[in-house]
Amino acid sequence: MTGIPAPESLPWMHSVDAKIVRAGEHLEVLSKEIHDYLRAAKRTTIPKVDGDVSWLVHWVENPTSSLHLSTVVGDVVFNLRSALDNLVCGLIRKKDSTAPCKKSQFPICVSTDRWEKDSEKWLKGVEPDAQKIIKGLQPCFKDYGKPEDDPLAVLNTLGNMDKHRAVLVTGSYDRHVEFSVHLNDGRIHRVMLMEPIHAGYPATIPLENIHPRLVSPKVRVESFGTGFVIFHESGAWGERPVLDIMFSLLGYVKDRVIPRFKPFFETIV
Repeated sequence: MTGIPAPESLPWMHSVDAKIVRAGEHLEVLSKEIHDYLRAAKRTTIPKVDGDVSWLVHWVENPTSSLHLSTVVGDVVFNLRSALDNLVCGLIRKKDSTAPCKKSQFPICVSTDRWEKDSEKWLKGVEPDAQKIIKGLQPCFKDYGKPEDDPLAVLNTLGNMDKHRAVLVTGSYDRHVEFSVHLNDGRIHRVMLMEPIHAGYPATIPLENIHPRLVSPKVRVESFGTGFVIFHESGAWGERPVLDIMFSLLGYVKDRVIPRFKPFFETIV
């Protein structure tokens, strides 16, 4: 693992940059370990016949991913969320270097009521112009999409899941699945699936217009597809792959949120 080089930090931005770097390092580890997990997953397909009907049964053995993958996902989420909280503390301490930042945090509110109730407490000591930017980033004040779908809301939800509940990631599913059935007459019958196959749930694939004598006794079947790891619980992310979500969250915090506050730190003498 090469890691991500630490950027040149502005005053009071050191911990923010360090958290972002650490999140990137954890994401590199996660990417490799998910790749290794998917590559090692054993997929089995067998043909079945009954009278004039034939079909395939397909499943993935040991479909539940390692708990270690969940802990690494949690590490990525924790460091991204912590970077935002460190950012608020940095904004406070650039004005008062001895401020304890005990109740400060970067708000992530999906309801205006929550913002009205707690934002003043969380952002006490942050200058008004910075508070205005933070308010504009809140999911509840976006004029498009659902607040729950906002990247910051997704980050906050995953962070709470990791802290208070159970495993973040579960097994895998396969997209673009294709089967090659080597029939008894020498032909290869191909079946392409439009829907993904979820690991842990045996899939039944009809062999339409294929007479059972062409597949019985059992013929050789090859399967092809692209595997993904998904989250255990349903949420705004739908069935998007974990890596897709993690990379998008890192990019959003690193490139869309934090740079907006750097001018406040560049003014420090």
